Amino acid sequence: MSKWIVTAPVGDSDLTYDLEYDNEPEAYETAYRIKGAVYRKVDDQELNENQQAVLSWLIDDYKDYGDPIIAIGDLGDETLPSRWKTCLQAAYENLDTEQKFELLKAFAEWGMKEVAE
Repeated sequence: MSKWIVTAPVGDSDLTYDLEYDNEPEAYETAYRIKGAVYRKVDDQELNENQQAVLSWLIDDYKDYGDPIIAIGDLGDETLPSRWKTCLQAAYENLDTEQKFELLKAFAEWGMKEVAE
């Protein structure tokens, strides 16, 4: 199920706050009533902190070598058990199988956008 987020300004400052809604009409109505507010759809498949950390690493590795398969292979090499655990290993080890597939999907979506530009 998707959620809707209304991002609204705090007075005349650069600060904003978010309001979460379960349906679009409610989010739209709120955004309409608050000057400068915008609303957007957010899928439930947003990545958690560990997924975001690993995705960031994959993107950086891709940018270094220009090949998504090499980036995925490098991730495998970097997350092998070792005597000293890196932040990347810790993040990766905290992902279950479903979260790993979500991560790969996000990496593929990022790559498709990158190639299209």
